[in-house]
Amino acid sequence: MEYSIYKIIRNTNDRNILVINQYFDVENSPEIQEDKFDIVYLNISNMSNNEVGLLLEKTSPIFSTKCWMKPRFVQTSNTAQLGLLKILTDGVATTPFDELVTQRSEDIFSQMDRLQIKQIANVSTFVAFFIRLCKYSISRGDYTYTSTIIPGLTEGHSALYAAMLFNNEVGSRKEFLEFNQKLLELGYAEPQDFVERVHICPQCKSSHLIYAECCPKCESSNINEEPMLHHFRCANISPESTYIYDDKLRCPKCRQYLHHIGVDYDRPTDVHTCNECGHTFIHTKMKVRCANCGSAHRPSSLQPMDVMRYKYTPEGIHAIISNDALIKIGKDLWFGYSNFEAYLQQLRLFSHTSTINETLYTIRLNIRILDHINETERIHFMRRMHEVFYDYNFSFKNSYFFLSSKIATEESGELQQVILRNIENKLNALQNECPFAHVDEMASIVRAADENIEKYIRRMCEPIYQPDTSL
Repeated sequence: MEYSIYKIIRNTNDRNILVINQYFDVENSPEIQEDKFDIVYLNISNMSNNEVGLLLEKTSPIFSTKCWMKPRFVQTSNTAQLGLLKILTDGVATTPFDELVTQRSEDIFSQMDRLQIKQIANVSTFVAFFIRLCKYSISRGDYTYTSTIIPGLTEGHSALYAAMLFNNEVGSRKEFLEFNQKLLELGYAEPQDFVERVHICPQCKSSHLIYAECCPKCESSNINEEPMLHHFRCANISPESTYIYDDKLRCPKCRQYLHHIGVDYDRPTDVHTCNECGHTFIHTKMKVRCANCGSAHRPSSLQPMDVMRYKYTPEGIHAIISNDALIKIGKDLWFGYSNFEAYLQQLRLFSHTSTINETLYTIRLNIRILDHINETERIHFMRRMHEVFYDYNFSFKNSYFFLSSKIATEESGELQQVILRNIENKLNALQNECPFAHVDEMASIVRAADENIEKYIRRMCEPIYQPDTSL
């Protein structure tokens, strides 16, 4: 085969294979059209690890528009180059014409055709992300997943998420747990069987724990272990280091030289010495440090957690592949506080899933907190904001707070007044409780029926944030 950066070839089943021999940006290359290839084959044998990582990103069956859900194979003698993302490839093959490539691809195409798996609109909420992972698992015939991201215990979309998480491609574990909980609550998944019982950090709930022996007196891990020597003649028992004399063994008590183990002496046990406090002891203490939050614990204080295997229900499979789950879970997770970028993504998702009878209404508050207020009072105020406005989609950036609600289009005028009065009443009560917080500005922003969501966000966030201005 003639060497080139890429080439499109046809296999015996009339499937077009995009063969890539050198890194290039597939997703943003106009000469490569989505409908021109069915399968991706990456020849990464001569690429650097950095190039491999970038190419895996640009041909991702999860995120790439052009490569979405398409079978992806690699040719390499060093699968370590793939790292944890090997799980997002469908196999290692010597050539694009290997039977593995042909047969595995047809299995995937058959599964996707049978289920009519639909693509997701270009939104980037964590719900949309997890739905993509579920779709990928189902397209590969995997209908189960586990309740953990612990390496070695992951299956299905949990394994996909764990690979991306430990590859620093995605965010928090909290969202993973929330999504899986929603699958169960909505009847989209059900327990299948027990996998394993593990222990987690009582502070952050992470299972990434480091166990270390330590000194029972000061709990330092800076300890040495050495054998105890017992001199038969004088009955002295002390660490071996006390017997070392001029590269020989000499009893520190009677000063006799020791020559033969079992005749002159024996080693009845080992002893530990702490290099920090000097304490000598036979039995070490065990401590546990969380690799996620850094907190230290005793083994007895760790919390047990059962790892379960779940399977999608028929209703769940239909909801996932049809995008009904995206809409349902996205709406159920609408209320409450989100960080600012996640909040904007929720608005974008709503614009994709709303009907002509729904629109967005946002109250923007500029709240000034007096400079002399201490950190405890600031934290108290923020906590109270979360509690008071729990029934809004709520976020903040700098001194601006945003409270969004969904309203019926035909009743928008009346409902706006109701919402505004409700917020004003809650703010008045909150200001009585926290007099150091002053509302300097209150603005109402309603989305017009035909207004592009990015224009609405730009108008809503104009004082402090400028999203995409190309629209």
